[in-house]
Amino acid sequence: MKSQHINQDNDWATAPPVLDETEKLLWKTYYRQLAEIQVAIHHDRHTRMTSKLQRYFNSSPIKNTLARVLYLSEVDKQLVSVSVVAEKLFTSRQTALGMLNDCVAEGWAYCNDGSPKRYAATHELVNAFELYANFQLQRVEDSGMYEAHSALSNYRALTDKLLNK
Repeated sequence: MKSQHINQDNDWATAPPVLDETEKLLWKTYYRQLAEIQVAIHHDRHTRMTSKLQRYFNSSPIKNTLARVLYLSEVDKQLVSVSVVAEKLFTSRQTALGMLNDCVAEGWAYCNDGSPKRYAATHELVNAFELYANFQLQRVEDSGMYEAHSALSNYRALTDKLLNK
């Protein structure tokens, strides 16, 4: 049996793990499925613009992320300030405030009456995001991404368990 050490002398440093052929294949499959699902998401964002809400939030990555920030704010019952939104979106407070004002005017977000103003998604945006999430789940299931991720995760967990006995 070949030693797990870098050299056969008295150097006891452990060699870096070498991926076996099965793990290489699982990684390659996972990478492919990940790329495929991301291309599909990009496609969906450009073709599923049947409503004003979809057109607004799919018009740029920053607005797309704003929808998620507002959704999380509502479901966690933690309204977010303009500063927090700007920080999460890596943008200026002025840009964040402009988008939040757009969303309030369209009925996709609401704000409190206090100072500072804090924001969250309305039921319309919550419902739209959850419909999108259901649509994406179907995309992931149809693509094989779930199976690729599970196979890789299970294989890594099993080999780790066996090697660390």
